[in-house]
Amino acid sequence: MQDNAIDTPRRIAFWAGIVGVILGWFLMQHLFAEQPELGQTTIYALSTVPPFALWGIALGLAQAFARRRDER
Repeated sequence: MQDNAIDTPRRIAFWAGIVGVILGWFLMQHLFAEQPELGQTTIYALSTVPPFALWGIALGLAQAFARRRDER
């Protein structure tokens, strides 16, 4: 797999998104089982955040990580 400055942040953001969705699913299952009112509040709070905003934050963090790694 090619390892360049552009590709690495995208891969990190992609896998962070996949892991985040899986962990979020387990978290929501737990919240709805243990505290339904908190689970419902969490769903409402997350629905106000545009999906690509979270991906953009993950991509920005991944780019910063890749830049620091390349400076070493």
